[in-house]
Amino acid sequence: MDGRASLFGNGEIENREIENWEKKKERVLMLGAIAGDVIGSVHEHSGTKTKNFPLFVEASQFTDDTVLTVAVAERLLRGGSYVDWYHEYFHAYPEAGYGSSFIHWAEHRCREPYYSWGNGAAMRVSPIGIACNTLEEVLAQARASAEVTHNHPEGIRGAQATAAAVFLARSGYTKADIKTYIEQEFGYCLSERLDDIREHYCFDVSCQGSVPQSIIAFLEADGFEDAVRNAISLGGDADTMACIAGGIAEAFSPSNTKSVLINSSRAPASAQAEATFAAPKALVRYASSGRRSQPSTSVSAAHSITTFGAACSTTRRTAAVSVMSSVNSPARRAAVTSEK
Repeated sequence: MDGRASLFGNGEIENREIENWEKKKERVLMLGAIAGDVIGSVHEHSGTKTKNFPLFVEASQFTDDTVLTVAVAERLLRGGSYVDWYHEYFHAYPEAGYGSSFIHWAEHRCREPYYSWGNGAAMRVSPIGIACNTLEEVLAQARASAEVTHNHPEGIRGAQATAAAVFLARSGYTKADIKTYIEQEFGYCLSERLDDIREHYCFDVSCQGSVPQSIIAFLEADGFEDAVRNAISLGGDADTMACIAGGIAEAFSPSNTKSVLINSSRAPASAQAEATFAAPKALVRYASSGRRSQPSTSVSAAHSITTFGAACSTTRRTAAVSVMSSVNSPARRAAVTSEK
């Protein structure tokens, strides 16, 4: 059992405190999801079917997955409506590679959902799994974060399954218990092997067609880096799947994730690795640009991530938070997907 708590007692979730939970929570940031997004950004639509690739290249950049992950963190920190925060961040970064349905919704500041089953609901929920104190709260917040856009049952299911996996991973449960819970509660089949999935898998932005595979990428992984490589190697929606797998993997092993990212930033191509940490710095440019109509209500994404970590009893980052402001290039991803 590798020292982790057992999730199931007589077939039911045990409602008890998990030993060492607070200590573990102190080390969890949301850089795992952001890093997965950045690493996967250059593989989307490329059909990558190998795990042998450099983690970071010059073109690595954050995308809509990161922008909306930060928006969710802002909502958890500041309150208000998920709708308003999604609108706010979309208008700050309208070229981050959102799905076309979300673009229409956000551009027109719509307040009604569009019944999407896309994995956009799942890619942004990792802060919920980090911040909430109970599984019930996680599921409620994941639903709330999803249903303002992705009110299709599959969209909600994907968001809840992802957030629950993050919560259970950072709460000290085993991979076997996480797998059992997700299968029993959400009906996903997590028993197929990645090698078998990879043979036939194609680009799929549906929750039902990408969330289970992303969770399997984590379950089969030996650490954070392997989880991200697993997700990308399936040849699908690489940035989103790596974002989901990376968020769960970081929650499961925060120290391993931090080590991978720090070691990458110390490599000869450190500027490429630092793209991982560019999201906070690059997103904040918007906050200081004077484009907000109500500057008094604005909070930079960099501050949000730092504050979010502190609010979750996170120890402050040191060397790992070096950033590369040049990543915020006006040339953003052109490709969009209809339902994401």
